[in-house]
Amino acid sequence: MKRIFVYLLILLIILGTFFEVRSLWGENSQNKTASIGAVAFISPHHLVAEKLIDAIFKKMAVLNQREKVERIIIISPNHFNAGHGWAITPASDDLLRESGLSLDAMGVKKLSLEKEIFETDDHPFSSEHGINNLLPYSKKYFPEASVLPIMIREGLPEDKVDQISKLLSDNFSKNSIVVLSADFSHYIGETAADMHDKKAIETISSFDFERMKNLDIDCKGGLEIVSRFSRRQGFLKFNLLENSSSSKIAGENLGDENTSYVTGFFSNETAGNQENTVNFLFGGDLMLDRQNRVILEKNGATWPTEKIKRLFWSQDLNVVNLEGPVTSDKSVSINTIPGEKGHFSFTFDPENTKKFLDGNDITLVNLGNNHIGNFGMSGVAETENNLKSDGVDYFGQPASSKILVKNINNKKIAFINYNQFGGASREEVIKEIIESKKQADLSFVFCHWGNEYETNEDYQQVSLAHSFVDAGADLIIGSHPHVVEPMEVYKNRAIFYSLGNFYFDQYFSEDVRNMLTVGVVVHKDRMDFYLVPLRLGNNGQISLKKGNDLKLFLEKFANDSKFDGTQTGAIIKGELSLSFK
Repeated sequence: MKRIFVYLLILLIILGTFFEVRSLWGENSQNKTASIGAVAFISPHHLVAEKLIDAIFKKMAVLNQREKVERIIIISPNHFNAGHGWAITPASDDLLRESGLSLDAMGVKKLSLEKEIFETDDHPFSSEHGINNLLPYSKKYFPEASVLPIMIREGLPEDKVDQISKLLSDNFSKNSIVVLSADFSHYIGETAADMHDKKAIETISSFDFERMKNLDIDCKGGLEIVSRFSRRQGFLKFNLLENSSSSKIAGENLGDENTSYVTGFFSNETAGNQENTVNFLFGGDLMLDRQNRVILEKNGATWPTEKIKRLFWSQDLNVVNLEGPVTSDKSVSINTIPGEKGHFSFTFDPENTKKFLDGNDITLVNLGNNHIGNFGMSGVAETENNLKSDGVDYFGQPASSKILVKNINNKKIAFINYNQFGGASREEVIKEIIESKKQADLSFVFCHWGNEYETNEDYQQVSLAHSFVDAGADLIIGSHPHVVEPMEVYKNRAIFYSLGNFYFDQYFSEDVRNMLTVGVVVHKDRMDFYLVPLRLGNNGQISLKKGNDLKLFLEKFANDSKFDGTQTGAIIKGELSLSFK
């Protein structure tokens, strides 16, 4: 009997050991993180947002209090492109010793085996605030956890993004949490930041990896790694904790010094249905000849928009009016002054145009304007060929495309042109709008009309706009006057009579220097509008309006525009929402 008891005891010990080993090595099992409340989260590293950082770390500590967190993996952008690897981990624990934390040496060793991706090097971490600024919070809320810092270089290839995610999931899933150390929009002001952040939150929540590549965030590769890691663990719901910015924290619009923050975590709850919006940014007249050609050839094709380049991130489509043909012909307007022959005859250098459009992610242009035919129909044909080869779509007569329908995120948008200076008549455009409603969910009309340098719309513009909306147009964008004109809400549809210039070589008044870009977000039941005013500097470079200049511009714009009184405050704030009634 005693012998049987001893055998049973030995058998129980063996079985217990077996299951303990399975528990230790079963990181790839279906229940590997069953007792973890959240496996990954997003935190700012800007210390202006210290309260947000503290709040998200505290939240993660509460969510994961049932099981001891043994490892924190901090993924940060490589802000200064230090070192040589696509991803870098520390070679020693020197970085962490001062913070009272321990390095996950075994984790570093595992990752370092992937030599085509990872480099081990202490030096890059000495100045990397994306890592260093989060260490005190790791110590405060997870004092016993080891830390595995990873710096990600910008431009990390897609295959390596997925490979890193898989490495983390396969090797570090049990009792580990991953934090993405990242700030979101930069240098684009509070209004545009709100637009970009909403797009980012929607994209993260829907695990849309393709759209993540274009978000306004300083660690795109890191965001995709963390999102893929969470999905591999079965944590499919992104829970937003806070969306703020340095402007909101400071209590004033900091303009191009603003940085925005998104904090949140991935949990194993069931995610609800995610809305898929479509985002646009519209600008006015783009002219790349004459003095602008001189500036581009001297400073580079993207220099004029260097200060606002992140404004073009995040949208599904950036759209402007291309005020002239793109040909290999020699410029006849360069270095001319008003009154001289050729001063108003434009042709844009193909290489400069390609670099400007590509550098600002402008992939759709209106060609229906009074300068597109400056070099004849052969110039129009060459323009179309150049745009096609550069991957840029176009619409607007006299080009060959009348109605262009873009299918974006399962929403069909028709783009139609009205060109006062040649092309389809009012009646023909009305027919095109009616026809477009058979092909598309929404119809946008880009109008080249009005009187140059008139800061108010004329009767003809109003009459045309109303007839287009009556026919079914959902949005009207105007250009040609070279100055900003008011907007109108008519039958719950927005009419922007003129956005002014987008990039032109005109400096003779504040009105021609003032420009308006409009962000448009299409929801299932409404359109949201974000007004982002710009200004052309003396050196030919575009910047955001800010401070009192921004305030006065929006106040005047609101006072001159036509809508019901409840919308005035929204316009002054720079945001407006119109439902589909």
